Amino acid sequence: MNINLISVFLVLVIAIPLVKGFFMIFSSEDLKEDIVSFESSVTFIISLIAALFFIKKIFLEHNYGIYKTIYEKLLTYDIFNSQYNMYAVYLAIMPLLIFIIFEVISFIFFLINSIAVFPTLKLLERGLAKRSKLTKRIISLVFSIPKSAAYLIFFTVALNIIIMFNVSKPFNKYIAKSQIYNSVCKKVVVPVANSQLAKQIPNILDNSFKIEKRQIPNGTGKEKFTGKTIVYYNGITIGQGVKSNKEIDRFTKELLAGTVNDYDKAKKIYEWIGQNIKYDNVKAKKILNNDFDEKSGAIPTFESRKGICLDYSCLYVAMSRSAHLKVRLITGEGFNGVNWVNHAWNQVYVNNEWINLDSTFYNGGYYFDTPRFLLDHRYSSIAGEW
Repeated sequence: MNINLISVFLVLVIAIPLVKGFFMIFSSEDLKEDIVSFESSVTFIISLIAALFFIKKIFLEHNYGIYKTIYEKLLTYDIFNSQYNMYAVYLAIMPLLIFIIFEVISFIFFLINSIAVFPTLKLLERGLAKRSKLTKRIISLVFSIPKSAAYLIFFTVALNIIIMFNVSKPFNKYIAKSQIYNSVCKKVVVPVANSQLAKQIPNILDNSFKIEKRQIPNGTGKEKFTGKTIVYYNGITIGQGVKSNKEIDRFTKELLAGTVNDYDKAKKIYEWIGQNIKYDNVKAKKILNNDFDEKSGAIPTFESRKGICLDYSCLYVAMSRSAHLKVRLITGEGFNGVNWVNHAWNQVYVNNEWINLDSTFYNGGYYFDTPRFLLDHRYSSIAGEW
């Protein structure tokens, strides 16, 4: 049996504070130090996640409300001009935000400790004075549980950042194989990072989007192949995948009735697909096992109202072509909140430029013409253009 060292490490992160707590006989002074240490860890985690959230909202999404106002104000300063590298701005501002948030939360904890926590500990210690050492050890262990959880979340966030910034592709894949890492990411890190959206990006499985090149037989019987190849995406050609029909064409015209601007047309198609097509986890697992029995492409996706990333992208192409928009199908890798995975999305040509959009990720945030593509999409390649 293969043992994942990342999982072992995270188990130790959980276990060490608990073991240490059990072997320490309860003491209010020792517990004060542990509480302050725990609060510092929690404060840093909250500060880190909050900083990531605000930077994403201000610099990458800024589509509405106060985030838009702050972004437009910052652009009046040269250092925040859009010509600067997004990662550089991201990394330069984050420490300042972390520091400010950390100090504010630390002050709040200081007030709570002084008024309620430390006096309560004194009373608890007096009440346990005549109790057995085992009882005191168990109480100490219980008080160590929050610290253990905080350390687990902290190191999971750190591993998540390592994967996101692509420090090492082999190491990224090894981290993502850890069941503990995956579980904490999906249940804590991703929902918290998405804040009030409370909508997770689909659980896109790595290798559930497969590209295969097959050689073409020459048909003469003298040589086996012509030397030319056909590229198949999840068992279909790109032409088969983006093929439309009268129903899709009719529906698209009805959807866009009264919409004159190409930008608004492209946006309305994106929103309709994102809101009405459900991610098909069963199909994703079948593709992962090279089972292509379920048809892929625009037509089956439109009819069933479900599919995986290639299907979303094919349907967007079909509907865009019905609306006479120039469109591309793009393949590459997307960051699903846990790991980089094989992925497909689109580009549409409006206002004299190609803009990115990802209808598969619709429920994880707004992915139409937004700078956030720089953070969670990479290795883009044009599979087709119409």
